[in-house]
Amino acid sequence: MNRFERDDEEPTNLNDTEVGAGRGGVRRRVLEAYIQSERIRFELPDSTDKTVTLSLGRSRSNDVSLQDPTVSRQHAILTLRDGWVSIRRVEGSRARLRVGSTAVDSDGEVSVALGAPFALGDVVLVVREERVSPTTSAVQTQGGILFRSSSMQVALAMVDRVAPSAVNVLVRGETGTGKELVARAIHDRSPRARQPFIAINCAALPPNLLEAELFGFERGAFSGAVASKPGLFEAAHQGTLMLDEIGELALDVQAKLLRVLESGEILRVGSVKPRVVDVRVVSATHRDLAAMVEAGTFRRDLFYRVHGVSVELPPLRERLDDLELLAVHFAKVVLRGEEPVLSAQALEALRRHRWPGNARELRNVMERAVLLSGGGRIDVVHLQLPNQPAPAMLNARVDASVANTVAPPALGAATGGSLKENLRAIEREQIIAALEQCGGNQSQAAILLGMPRRTLVAKIAELGLTKSPRAKRE
Repeated sequence: MNRFERDDEEPTNLNDTEVGAGRGGVRRRVLEAYIQSERIRFELPDSTDKTVTLSLGRSRSNDVSLQDPTVSRQHAILTLRDGWVSIRRVEGSRARLRVGSTAVDSDGEVSVALGAPFALGDVVLVVREERVSPTTSAVQTQGGILFRSSSMQVALAMVDRVAPSAVNVLVRGETGTGKELVARAIHDRSPRARQPFIAINCAALPPNLLEAELFGFERGAFSGAVASKPGLFEAAHQGTLMLDEIGELALDVQAKLLRVLESGEILRVGSVKPRVVDVRVVSATHRDLAAMVEAGTFRRDLFYRVHGVSVELPPLRERLDDLELLAVHFAKVVLRGEEPVLSAQALEALRRHRWPGNARELRNVMERAVLLSGGGRIDVVHLQLPNQPAPAMLNARVDASVANTVAPPALGAATGGSLKENLRAIEREQIIAALEQCGGNQSQAAILLGMPRRTLVAKIAELGLTKSPRAKRE
């Protein structure tokens, strides 16, 4: 039930951290606790027409846990009803409870209106009521997640619910949906926020190296182990470890991971001495782990360990309300804060695209579009989406190093052979000119030629060119 939101950082700007609260909408009650210089927000159950009772105290078993030495383990009972707040000190609590200048006895109860402060020990609290539009404009969590759509509101609400707990979380979503951002948001909103957050892609390393990275190794454990090295579990002690693409783990590594999650102990490679670690694991995958369990490629017992709570991230094609927001944000990053201008046709083209790469693909598209537009108005031609026109020859605005267009060679230079040979010669001349104009930079040359970089690299190899093609030709 705990849903803490740290609010000790300044927002970046309105476009990145805007919360709509216009007329109408729904009411939301929040409890604000001021502990020394830090303000902590606790979102209360959203039903404002029912009586809600909450326990407050230092113990984490309370509905609201207040980590301050002046607060008792079981301190007070808070009751919300009809716009009023009633506070009653728990019998046996010796820490003080005050409403204004009035001290509340263990058998007494005091009522205050919403917005009126009260104090448990040195912690000042106040219950406020906010009005929130159902069409929230945009929200940025500490993990940098921008959203407006209801589907992301559901996903991020689950993040808020699970973050303060110690339960392991499985984040599921297609590639590019922001699984690592969500994992970091869970960490940042948890009691472990001031401890390390470490992420590793389980698909990036072979099983033997992955085991050494996760659990560490002792000197002489294998060839090249000239010194002992702690693993990521030790490095993330008291913090959070994100296991990205956990579905790619080999079965033997799965068994060792299960042992760590069950016992809280790791065994370095080459060691017989277990080491105790306190790590919260957030796993992520684009695979269907339940289907992998049935297929025998993922351990059933490990599945239940990592699948404490599941957070489902929708693909970008199912959150089109966020598309323009994200497109503008990615363009602004490249433009260093300047507001981009997107034509109506460009926005419509973005909406029609299926986005198999999700937000990561959109970021790459917008970065390229800003480059191709020279920082000016972004049109469809600058997006270079499939089945849409590509800018075959762009001019000066791309970059100072590619200030002129690539001029086509004279037709006479390619005459005298077959049509295929002539076309090949023209293609060769165009690629040579682009490479020379870009100083051998293949990425910029590919942009000038209106083709993917990998296609250009293949063409260079096919034509036997080098980074200095003129020199070789001469």
